[in-house]
Amino acid sequence: MLLSQKEDDAFDFLDKVRFIINHHPDWLRFKLDPDQNGQIGIPSTGSIVRALPSTQNAGRSTDATLVVCDEWEFHPYARENFAALKPTIDAGTAQFVGVSTVDKTRMDTFPKEIWDNAIKGVNNFTPIFYGWDVVPTRNKAWFDTVTRDMQPWMREQEYPISCEEALSPVSAKCYFDQDAIYEMLADTPKPIETRSNGKVLIYKKSVVNKKYVFTIDSAEGGYDPCVGIISDWQTGDIVAKFHGKFNVDEQARIASELHTEYNNAFIAVERNADGRRLIDKLIALGVTNWYFDPKDKKREKHGWWTTEASRPFMLGELAEAVYKRLIRPDKESLQEFLCFIHNDNGRPEAMHGKNDDYVMAWAINWQIRKFMPIPAGKVKSVRYKEAW
Repeated sequence: MLLSQKEDDAFDFLDKVRFIINHHPDWLRFKLDPDQNGQIGIPSTGSIVRALPSTQNAGRSTDATLVVCDEWEFHPYARENFAALKPTIDAGTAQFVGVSTVDKTRMDTFPKEIWDNAIKGVNNFTPIFYGWDVVPTRNKAWFDTVTRDMQPWMREQEYPISCEEALSPVSAKCYFDQDAIYEMLADTPKPIETRSNGKVLIYKKSVVNKKYVFTIDSAEGGYDPCVGIISDWQTGDIVAKFHGKFNVDEQARIASELHTEYNNAFIAVERNADGRRLIDKLIALGVTNWYFDPKDKKREKHGWWTTEASRPFMLGELAEAVYKRLIRPDKESLQEFLCFIHNDNGRPEAMHGKNDDYVMAWAINWQIRKFMPIPAGKVKSVRYKEAW
């Protein structure tokens, strides 16, 4: 079963199958009957290939062994049609393949949702990306020639070189500098250790006497993911992180262990509803070396409070740090940066269907590093000659 966005497209797709069959060697070229616009049959094998437009119920109650959706991103009823086909797929005999370029004008489509979940390993799909250079005869000169008359967003949509470029919003809407992000994506650090069933990733071991910055964007855990980032105070490199959907108790256990491991890291939890609960639990676990707002002279309110006034400032300074390559985040953080955009009202936020956990954790991380406690040294005044 071949599905395309419109009937004519479906018929064109079927023509490709017909072309292949007609160009087989004689001994493999089967007789076609019927041979029509919408279907071809192979009587000798009892097989048939149907071409249908993607309607809400296309393919329902069939027993296809292969379903291919061409230009799936542009199907008007992609979600409803997939639901209609699901019983066929679940019967265990069918393979479902969704093939598409990306629609840069719509960032919350069903195929993008499927892709994201496939990348995370939480559905039964296998994500496969092919860039424009997959064809051996194509090179940079070829690319420059064929895209010369295209606007940048058209090139990104029709001829992407990476899945990050394909799936990012139009570059003009992206809040962070895309060139900087793509450059950093080409050299992201790889974890050297995984803990807690993949919830904790270690990129660099703790070094004695080094100073680290630890920031956490907490969440309830059932629906929204939490994230904790530990960076090297001097270099801005990520050294460890935790991420996932798990409850505040587990967040506290993991965070307290990492805090101790990384030399009593300078820590700030965003003081939202779940963040305040996490702060109380971490204090109970003996976590010290907290960030306090400089205005909090009594040091009573642990952690970072994001307000409507502080949010634009902290995001702006993070954008500058990204542009100047002053930090070195992990791959997942950078991918989330690509999906942080200026909405239609100009407000910076995660695009629909995406999260901003990494963005906010890094924004806080970049802010509190200014307030890293430095032990006061002793200063002695001597005469010039006495110093030699």
